[in-house]
This record gives sequence, structure tokens and C-alpha cells, in this order.
Amino acid sequence: EEPRTASRLWIKEGSGIADDGKTAVSLIVQKQPGVNTVELVDDVKARLAEIIPTLPSDLDMEVIRDQS
Repeated sequence: EEPRTASRLWIKEGSGIADDGKTAVSLIVQKQPGVNTVELVDDVKARLAEIIPTLPSDLDMEVIRDQS
């Protein structure tokens, strides 16, 4: 069994095209049972805020769905 903090990334062939025809990547975070949804979303957004400045300037990132 993986620890609750484990991360996995799957890239599905043919799914990397956005509506505007540009290449896209989707990151889906699925909470584990017993985890507070709002706390998880806050933690993910905080981590993204740390990561975004390290990305290339021509890369755009946006949250398209937030169920908190």
C-alpha cells in the first residue's frame, strides 16, 4: 500500500490537446478517505504557488475545477 502522501502522474495518449489546439496536461488530485477537502485544496494551491514561478514563462497554468 502506498503512503497517503504518494503522488502519481498518468499521461493518457491522445488526451493532451486543449480546446484551442495547444498541447495540454491535466493534473487530477483525488483525496483519500478521511482527508479534509478544503485543507487539501489549500495545500495543493499553496504548493502550486511555489511551483509556478519555476515554470517556463511560455507555460500557462489554470485551475479548471475546484470542488472545495
